[in-house]
Amino acid sequence: MDRRSLIAIVAAIAFYYLWLMWVQSTQPPPAPEPATPIASEAAAPVVPSAVAAPVLVGPERTIVLDWCDVSTQWSNRTGGMSGGAVTGYTAPYAVTPWWMWGISLVTDGLTSWVPYGEDTGPAAPLPPGSAGVVAGSGPVGRALAPVELSKSGAGVALRRVTTEGLEVRTQVTPGDGCFADVTVTWTNSGSSPYTGPLWLGTYGELPKETSRYHKSPRPLLSVEEDVEELTDLEDLDGVTTFEALEGHADFLAVADTYFGTFLLPSAESEGRAGFSTIPGPNGVMHGVHHVVERTLAPGATHTEALRLYAGPLSFSRLGEVDPALEGAIQLGFFGFFGRILLWLLEALHGVVGNWGLSIIGLTLLVKGVFFPLTQMSFRSSQAMQAVQPKVLEIKAKYENDPEELNRQMIKLWRENGVNPAGGCIPMLVQLPVWLALYQVLLTSVDLYHTKFLYLDDLSAPDPYGVLPLMAVVLMVAQQQMMPVPNMDPTQAKILKIMPIAFGLLFFTFPSGLVVYIFVNTVLTMVQQWLIKRSFGARTATQGSAA
Repeated sequence: MDRRSLIAIVAAIAFYYLWLMWVQSTQPPPAPEPATPIASEAAAPVVPSAVAAPVLVGPERTIVLDWCDVSTQWSNRTGGMSGGAVTGYTAPYAVTPWWMWGISLVTDGLTSWVPYGEDTGPAAPLPPGSAGVVAGSGPVGRALAPVELSKSGAGVALRRVTTEGLEVRTQVTPGDGCFADVTVTWTNSGSSPYTGPLWLGTYGELPKETSRYHKSPRPLLSVEEDVEELTDLEDLDGVTTFEALEGHADFLAVADTYFGTFLLPSAESEGRAGFSTIPGPNGVMHGVHHVVERTLAPGATHTEALRLYAGPLSFSRLGEVDPALEGAIQLGFFGFFGRILLWLLEALHGVVGNWGLSIIGLTLLVKGVFFPLTQMSFRSSQAMQAVQPKVLEIKAKYENDPEELNRQMIKLWRENGVNPAGGCIPMLVQLPVWLALYQVLLTSVDLYHTKFLYLDDLSAPDPYGVLPLMAVVLMVAQQQMMPVPNMDPTQAKILKIMPIAFGLLFFTFPSGLVVYIFVNTVLTMVQQWLIKRSFGARTATQGSAA
């Protein structure tokens, strides 16, 4: 492989990493194009989201419903699940890095620095004031009628009468596992037939700001195992609904990286699902809906049976409820490798009992598996560097004869046992595993609020900046150890800047991911040093023999 090809491959890999870690974090994936709201042909046009919600008469009333390790709160003000707490978890830390505190010290006069913030209280499966498991009729997204809330056996019951005269009853009862059974029944209590949408959904008052590394709760929708996420809430500004997706909905959810609330329609349901907004007590709420088009004669009813899951996003827990929920944990294109790596991480934790040590153990394990490939890559780079003077001589001699130049280069590589692609192929083979491990450490709820050394949370950035800074220094030092072909000054400067460009991103990464990067860099440097030493000794021996 000639110098230009090598530079092109290295630049392509570098660009891919930058795109994955930076561009993707700042530019959310596009949402579906707005379209005509879900409704029958004879239905009235959708009422804009700006319509105010009806004023609740009397004080707000709430009922707490517990199952498994989640405590849910149901409100007559939102007409559904308005929040709750997940046992054993606290809410995300308000991490304040020292450099942000320094800026506040100068601009706002803030003197106290609390790296991980104050006590955040319990983690919630839905943001406070949400409207999980709400149901209605007519156009999706308009203001809802008040609801009656009451205890019903081991669960809760909600009842409302819609503008169309339909009585909507929702019964929520804890199930046998970590889920609740939900039954929604629409009854036409009027004297005229009703034709139009019957819908239900889950909504929340969601923060507008989000990123790949600090993900806020967002609406999720899975249709026939194809998961869509409404990342940019502004895509629904001025629009009440997106057109529902064709196919059976696996689940509707509002979730962040680690916790969420999910509704799973039954396999028999003929409804369709999409993103939408509804007016809430404090403004517009964003979420997802499931709608069925029906004609109900006076006195007729329609019933939808669902399951409700609220809690942490772990494969073991979600798989127990329904394997379809595992799609909410997005391990990316190389998810197959991610599942294997996550299993190994959990197995190591069962032995060492600490997630930081488990990450180090997993790094050692992955490094050991790919040691022969990395060895091959480094040796090939060293060999290419050794014949570089001869390469330059041949290029100068045959610069006007491309065919002879190619023949002489092949001859040179064959005589010296050099494979031009030897340094690139091993790197490309390892790339899927690297990306899968990156995604596992980015999304695993197992790392949530786990301590290691001076870090209080491996799922949050390092507020002290110590580990990211050390990783950057090591990457710069590693670059100095790598053999590179002769190149022009501009290319050399780009390669020198690259570790610093990557390093700036480390300050935003979860600490657990930076632990892996740091340990992996240390192991790589040791391996490079050993190979360089053995290669130098072998060259010296060959020179003495000659």
